[in-house]
Amino acid sequence: MRFQISSTLTSVPFPTAGSFSGLTSSAFAAHLYGMARYGPTGGGIGMLTLLGSQLLDGFSSRSPTIPAWQLPANRPLTNAILGLLGVQGLIGVVPWTRRWLGIAPLGLADLAVILVGAAWPFLTVEWVMKEPANIVQDNLGKNTEVILGSNLKVDN
Repeated sequence: MRFQISSTLTSVPFPTAGSFSGLTSSAFAAHLYGMARYGPTGGGIGMLTLLGSQLLDGFSSRSPTIPAWQLPANRPLTNAILGLLGVQGLIGVVPWTRRWLGIAPLGLADLAVILVGAAWPFLTVEWVMKEPANIVQDNLGKNTEVILGSNLKVDN
């Protein structure tokens, strides 16, 4: 076995919560709910849902095959996402920020729609991931096992 640092790995396409069928349809459904409840603007529910799903997509984007809860901890990413979700939560409940952004006062049903709408794409993508297969091909066509969370790889 030989260890080396490499940044020459080709990109591996994989589904993320940012795919059209996941993130955008969830935000659109939340916006339709908001329009039915608050009128043409939707009360900002669609936007809060979209922001939440984009933040949670950061967890999904770490690996194409391993669910986020099975990956090693990444404290800076977790802190950044949780901090931004907290700021988003404050924006939704602090009256002057709601007025400034044109967001309606949110009830429990609204918060549930936002939570489910933001979490649905993340959970869907994580649920359909296959068992760990950390083998990718580098640009020389060689199979390489990638150690997640770093540029360290082991050649087989």
